[in-house]
Amino acid sequence: MVEFDQCIRQCEVQDLRQTGCFFSWSNKRTGNEAIAKKIDSAMGNWEWIRRFNSVQAHFPPPGISDHSPCIIPLSLPLYQGGRPFKYLNIWGAHPLFLEKVKVVWSQSVGGSPMEKVARKLRMLKPVLKELHREFFKDPVTTCSKLKHELDLQQSILDVNPADQAARTKERQLQGEYYAASRVEESVLKQKVRVQWLKLGDANSAFFHRAFKVRQSRNHISKLQKEDGEWTSTQEEVGSESVKYFHNLFQASDGEEDRPMSRAGEGITVQQREDMGKDITQ
Repeated sequence: MVEFDQCIRQCEVQDLRQTGCFFSWSNKRTGNEAIAKKIDSAMGNWEWIRRFNSVQAHFPPPGISDHSPCIIPLSLPLYQGGRPFKYLNIWGAHPLFLEKVKVVWSQSVGGSPMEKVARKLRMLKPVLKELHREFFKDPVTTCSKLKHELDLQQSILDVNPADQAARTKERQLQGEYYAASRVEESVLKQKVRVQWLKLGDANSAFFHRAFKVRQSRNHISKLQKEDGEWTSTQEEVGSESVKYFHNLFQASDGEEDRPMSRAGEGITVQQREDMGKDITQ
């Protein structure tokens, strides 16, 4: 197993997300003689995850066999739903951010204090979206484009290092590329929620890979409906999700008056007193 683990690390592969049965093999026996094992896995490298980040390995029931097959559908989803609004920390570093927020927050709205805050946040949402489209749209592509332009400019300087205009253009591109790299790194770090790395260490490639892996793991390909059937399209996944949470937060008559039940045993009086004692060495 040590050699196998080293091989996996060297090949830089990892498990794909799995659906269906957890155990892929069993000896079909009962009682103390029953054995069920997870002996099969589907793995992919970075290039696979980059191209097929929504693909999942499905293990259906074994049927008459003692082994579950592994099915990997290679068809890519065609549905692209709208992206939810998410605040990006890098917006706060832009010089126009506070000014735009101040203009929206100074407007007078009616309602209770909480309603005023909610309405102003809704009013601020399209303003921040416009700020994003104007200055922060697609930071990965912007950074790649500036890097390509900088490489071309430095190739020109390699032919004629004394060209003053080319040297000035190079400095300008270097500044733009550095600023774009900071934006790219900050956005990707926030998307992957990696907190143990600091910005400024050129971790964009790592963040991009981690984001793709996290996106692959969080992808929901199908959901089981109340009648036991499975969804077949991404539109059905979305509608079933909305339906589930709508029913979850829609309380029935008298449900809000139901007393909260306490499960399990409580702590003793002595334990409560011990928890309140001063901490000693």
